[in-house]
Amino acid sequence: MNKVLSDLSRFYQIGNFDQIIKLIEANSQLLQDVQIANLLAVAYRRTGQFEQSQKCFESIISNSQHPGIRVSYAMLLSDMKLFDKAYEHLESVVKLDSHYFDAFLNLGIVATKRGDKRKALDAYKQAHKLKPQHLGALSGLINSLIIMEDLSSATKLCQDATLNQHDQLSLALLTIKIKLKQFKLEEVEKDISQLLDIHPSSFDIKLHMVRLMLLKGDVIEGLKQLKILNLERPCDTEVQTLLFECLASTKAQNPFEFYELACQKEINKSLIIDYYLKLMKLKYFNRAQKLIEVNHLHFRGDDSIHILNSMVYREMGFLDRAFEQLDKIGINSISYCSALYEKVISLLCNKKYKEAYSGILEGIELEPEASRWKSLEYTCRKYFSLVNPIDLTDNIWITDNFLNIELLKELKLYLLSLHKFKKEFIMQSIRDGNQTEGNLFHRNVPILDKVKQLFVEELQMNCLKRNLPYSGILNGAWSILMNEDGHHVNHVHSEGTYSACFYVSIPDVCKADGNGWFKCGGANISQNFIDEDDYYIEPMENRLVVFPSHLSHGTNPLSGIEQRLTLAFDYKII
Repeated sequence: MNKVLSDLSRFYQIGNFDQIIKLIEANSQLLQDVQIANLLAVAYRRTGQFEQSQKCFESIISNSQHPGIRVSYAMLLSDMKLFDKAYEHLESVVKLDSHYFDAFLNLGIVATKRGDKRKALDAYKQAHKLKPQHLGALSGLINSLIIMEDLSSATKLCQDATLNQHDQLSLALLTIKIKLKQFKLEEVEKDISQLLDIHPSSFDIKLHMVRLMLLKGDVIEGLKQLKILNLERPCDTEVQTLLFECLASTKAQNPFEFYELACQKEINKSLIIDYYLKLMKLKYFNRAQKLIEVNHLHFRGDDSIHILNSMVYREMGFLDRAFEQLDKIGINSISYCSALYEKVISLLCNKKYKEAYSGILEGIELEPEASRWKSLEYTCRKYFSLVNPIDLTDNIWITDNFLNIELLKELKLYLLSLHKFKKEFIMQSIRDGNQTEGNLFHRNVPILDKVKQLFVEELQMNCLKRNLPYSGILNGAWSILMNEDGHHVNHVHSEGTYSACFYVSIPDVCKADGNGWFKCGGANISQNFIDEDDYYIEPMENRLVVFPSHLSHGTNPLSGIEQRLTLAFDYKII
C-alpha cells in the first residue's frame, strides 16, 4: 500500500493524471480516504472527464466540509463554464475563512472568466494582501488592473514588487505588456534587448518583440520572426492569430496558411475553434465545414461540435440541419446558452419570430448581463411591432460643436500622424480604411488626455440627467480614416455599455443625403437574415454621437475622394 501511495505522489508531481486514475480505480479501497478521493476527482478534471469528476466531488462534499475540496470543486465548475455556481462555492469558503488564500485567488480567476471585472479586482487584491510574494496573486492583480484600464496602478505594483529571482522574468514581461499598451516603444525595445541578453531562448520575450515590431509598423520583419516562433510552437493560438493578421495585412493569397498547417500537425480544439470562427466571419463556409468534418472525432462528447455544425449549416441555407444539431444539446449542457443563442438566430432566419422571442427571453433570464441578448431582443421586437424604430433616438445622445476649434485642429493633426502606417484589419468592421491599434487613450499625449476627460464628463452628465448609472471605465478608443467607397459593416461592441463616435474631419460630400452616414438598428447576424436599419445620422465635423454598445450600427459607403476621420470609444459601466 505504501508503494501505491508513493506512486500516486510521484504521478501527481509529474502531472500524470491518467496513471493516477488507473491506480486509484485498481485500488478502490483507497477512496475511503477523503484526500485520495479528492485526488481522483482532480485527476478526472485534469483529463477532461468532467462528469466523473463532478460525481466524485459531490460525493466527497456530502461528507466533508474541507475548504480545499470546495475550492477544487469550484474550479471544476469553472472548467464546465458554470461560473456563477463556481463563484458561489468560492464565496462560501471565504465566508467561513476570510484568510483562505486559495479561495480568493480562484475567486479572481472565476470572476474574470464570467466578466465581473470589479469583483475580480477585489478578489485579487485580497489574495495579494494575504500573500504579497505569490506570483499568481500579483500577476492576477496586475492583469486585473490592466483590464480595468488602471495602467498607472499596475505599473506601480510592478515597480514595488519584490519577488524571488525565478519570478523576476514574469514581472518584467508584465511591465513590457503595460508599456506596449502605453505605446512606450523605445522603452520596450531597450527592455527586450536587456532581457534577451539574459534569456536568449525565451519564447515569451521573442513574442513581445514581435508585438513591438508590429506596433512600429514593421509587418515584414514581424512575419519573418513569427514564422520562426511557429516552428517552436505551431499550435499556439496567439502565434497563429498574429501570423494571420500579418498575412492579411500583406494581402497574402492565403492568410490561413499556418492555421491549416497547425491543425494538421496537432489536435488542439481551442485552435481549431479559433480557426473555424475566423473562416465563418470571412464567409469561407465550405472550408469551415470541411475543417469540422475532418476533426469531428476529436470533439466526441463535446456539445460545441453541434453548435459549430449548426452555424455552418445555417449560413449555407440548411436550416433544418442547423436545428437538428442544436436540438441535441440539452438544458443541462455547459453549452446550452450558446446553443440557445444560435437557435434564436436560426429562428429569425426562418422568420419564426414568436419562437425566437421566447428564446431571447430565456437567454436574458439565464444570462442577464450578456449584451448579446439585448441586441437580439430589439431586432425581434421590431417584427412584433412591440417597439417603434424611432424609440431608438431616446438612447442616442448627440452633441454638436463639442470641442473648441483649437482643440479640434490639434486633435486632427495628431490623429492624421497616426494613420501614416496603413494596416488591413479584415476582422474589424472597417472596409477600405485604416484603423489605429490599441487604446488611444493609453498614449501619454496631452491632446488625447484633454479629449478623454471631456468625453467622460459628457457621457457621465448624460447618464446623470437620465438617472442612469455612470461610474465606469473608458476601455477602448481608436481612430478611423475612411477612404473612398469605405464603410463600416454593421456590428456591435460587446465590451462596452456605451459607445461613441466623434467626427473629427468630414468632407463636404457627406452633406448629401446618406453619403457616409451613421446607420443603426439593422442586425448583422447572418447572411440569411436581412434586417433594415432604422435610423440614420449625418456625420458633421465636431459632432459627438453616443449610443448603447449592443445597438447594431455601421455606415453607408463614402463617395468622393476626400477622407473621413473619426475617433471612437467604448465606455463600460462598472
